[in-house]
Amino acid sequence: MDKDLYALTTGQAARYCFVTSDTILNWINAECLPAQRTVGGQYRILVDDLRHFLNRHGMSTDLLNQELETRCYCWEFHLCRGKPNPDSNCESCMVFKSMAFNCFFIRSLFPDSQWHFSSCDKCEYFKKWNGLEMKDEAILTKKK
Repeated sequence: MDKDLYALTTGQAARYCFVTSDTILNWINAECLPAQRTVGGQYRILVDDLRHFLNRHGMSTDLLNQELETRCYCWEFHLCRGKPNPDSNCESCMVFKSMAFNCFFIRSLFPDSQWHFSSCDKCEYFKKWNGLEMKDEAILTKKK
């Protein structure tokens, strides 16, 4: 199952936001944080919805990503660290438009596009996730 589709309780979501479950309920009731009600009347928040909420409000997703082993997009990664490139316009970026995780793989397909960094080796996102991708490919190669 896709970990972004996991549903969290208000208490679990509160832990990732460093707030109380009452605050999570306030955000849900104010329609700031999407949630679904169970048959029993409890709220559940999808991990992906919580991640988007955290990003929109400038809150860290590090704990959420680490514990659930989920991966954010490059623009979310840089935004959470407060290091957006003032010259970058994520909405016009091919990576953003294609919702690709591996910006460093598709970079060669769009050499004339503007990128967050002049080269991948200067990018923290590349450094963090390139090793993981290479490890995943090695595992897939071994299984074949």
